[in-house]
Amino acid sequence: LSALFSIPLFTPSTMFFPAVDRLDCVLSAEDALLIKNNFGFEVNESFRSAKMMMDQFGISADTAYSLIAQGAQYGLDKNGDLLDTINEYSVHFKQLGFNSEEMFNMLNNGAKSGTFSVDKLGDAIKEFGIRTKDGSDGTMTAFQQLGLDANSISAEFAKGGADGKKAFIDVTNALNNMKDPLQQNQIGVALFGTMWEDLGKDGIKALTDTNGELISTDDALKKIKANDMQSLTMSFKKIKNSIVADVLLPL
Repeated sequence: LSALFSIPLFTPSTMFFPAVDRLDCVLSAEDALLIKNNFGFEVNESFRSAKMMMDQFGISADTAYSLIAQGAQYGLDKNGDLLDTINEYSVHFKQLGFNSEEMFNMLNNGAKSGTFSVDKLGDAIKEFGIRTKDGSDGTMTAFQQLGLDANSISAEFAKGGADGKKAFIDVTNALNNMKDPLQQNQIGVALFGTMWEDLGKDGIKALTDTNGELISTDDALKKIKANDMQSLTMSFKKIKNSIVADVLLPL
């Protein structure tokens, strides 16, 4: 191990994590290989996605990889677009005040509603974030039709963070609770664009739910590591038994 840290280290881990020390690089590489072996994500691609979440949400590499693992376990990569979704849309979730755990639960809830592509779910958040800050007549009218103070809501969205999250909840709750389906559809299109039409009111409602089972701990990785170690131990036992039966006993 000492020899490992005595030589210059320029690997994908240092390329994507230049600010962390060498031990962290090695541990991140271990997580990336674990993800590759269990879910088939290429090392460089998972590095990039983990780094994006670390930058946007201020989480550790272990937490980032654990969320990726949980996302894969919950079927969020069934269309092969989970990592691309993380890369492209993390910034938009962050701008609306959501953390990494909430982002994954929103994607998972949206997917459970019947949406096959998590990219579309991320795109809906992006479109909403853009429209709610553009100050256009269509957006301001939509806020007013929801019974909200358009200027106040716009200012909260512009601030982002906790204020942006509160505004998101106020707007989407009002939208989801509308009784007139025609007006609800008009306002939905005004705020979510074509993503409202693609996902439908049920898909959008599910996407706006931040609660769920995906959590920001490294427990998922620990369980995978434990299972991998158990499988490795079993493999060694099989090899040992085979050697004893085929080689030693005949002697």
